Amino acid sequence: MAKQSRAVAALGIDAQIELERLGRRIREARKSRKISLRSMAERMMVSTPTVVELERGNPGTSIGVLLRALAILGGNWKLASLVEEAPGRVQERVTAVQLTDLDF
Repeated sequence: MAKQSRAVAALGIDAQIELERLGRRIREARKSRKISLRSMAERMMVSTPTVVELERGNPGTSIGVLLRALAILGGNWKLASLVEEAPGRVQERVTAVQLTDLDF
């Protein structure tokens, strides 16, 4: 078994499982669209080994590589939508709107 970096180990098993699941789904989507590994790499402007690492769920693969793969496969590339806005930021906006609505 290959030695894990501290950063990878710090992800925890649940995150590692999710990355592997994401990689499998990307591979399945690529294959179902009959896109070869080489063609996918060319479209993404990366090396074939980089696509292989993405499809394996390697956490060291960059977010940019992931976004290019999702764009090619027609997936949701709006990753920010996966994270809820911090509650404090929502409150700040509500407060700002309420202050502008006050009529002095």
